[in-house]
Amino acid sequence: MLRFAKDVAKAALDDSGLPYRQRLLMTRNGFKPSNYVLYDIGTNDLSDYAADRHWRALGDSNGRTANHVLGNKLLFHLALGDEIPMPTLFGYIASGRFVRAGGQRDRTRVETFPELLEREGALVVKPIDGGKGKQVGILTRAAPGEYRAEGTTLDAVGLEAWLARQDNVLVTSRVRQSEYASRIFPDTANTVRVVMVADADGPFVLCACHRFGRSRTGAVDNFAAGGLLCGVDLETGVLGPALSNPGRGQRTLTWHDTHPDTGAAIAGTEVTGFAGLIDRLLRVCEAHPYLTYVGWDAVMTDDGPVFLEANCGSGLQLQAITPYLRNPRFARFMTDRGMRHDVRRMR
Repeated sequence: MLRFAKDVAKAALDDSGLPYRQRLLMTRNGFKPSNYVLYDIGTNDLSDYAADRHWRALGDSNGRTANHVLGNKLLFHLALGDEIPMPTLFGYIASGRFVRAGGQRDRTRVETFPELLEREGALVVKPIDGGKGKQVGILTRAAPGEYRAEGTTLDAVGLEAWLARQDNVLVTSRVRQSEYASRIFPDTANTVRVVMVADADGPFVLCACHRFGRSRTGAVDNFAAGGLLCGVDLETGVLGPALSNPGRGQRTLTWHDTHPDTGAAIAGTEVTGFAGLIDRLLRVCEAHPYLTYVGWDAVMTDDGPVFLEANCGSGLQLQAITPYLRNPRFARFMTDRGMRHDVRRMR
């Protein structure tokens, strides 16, 4: 009764704007009420979806060491950089000071941050321990001694002032994505998220989705930031229609066969090199069997996938494309780890 009373109160306080009965149904079953719309529960069966209450337990199944490595982008580069292709790691910014990767033992000539930007023309900067694309930015060289950061033009003095304000920031190269991804939306690095799971029989692919940025999402493609999400057929590597993240008050889902900003076709487009991406991930996960539930983010390039990060807490919102519990192997994976998914029906 205490659990029921807490759920009643939590549903009453929820501000999703949904009818109370829908909020209570989702709350009683461990879901965010807003996922009623995202999962189209008026049409679909709630028992096909892994509940949000299991999100932390799924991530924790990897173990503490793996979660520390995957949760820290600098450690991720250092730990797995010899096994999978990644953007070039130039270094990091700590308390306003740029530190080159590998240290700076030879101090006879250390390249400064402005010199690096002049040479590269563009740098990606992002929080070492951030997620969901928050505070990811691109620094560019607009002209000799002139730079662009956070939508602002800076001179050399302004760039040094920008640098002095930074902390806990990773600095990497920019990745040049394949033609198909640039054609659909050229202003962001559009990533493929592959969720890999490992049980007693080895690793398997739970789902694969492609994200595309929009003109309103800045430098990121994240669904949570307003980007598009579409499924990738695991057999063919072909994209399905793309979904817009439903905003507050929206009661229906909006699907797009073409990108709403560029008009480029999404549905039916083949992801270049997708089979090679899956093959590489299966080999990596076989070599690291403690990685039991990980979402891998890769940009597809003409030379194959380049991995940006791996997420031990891969968001369950991808179930808008692929309801996880329709996969019996994953359902057993959850059951074996004590994550019950019985649905409490409303009377």
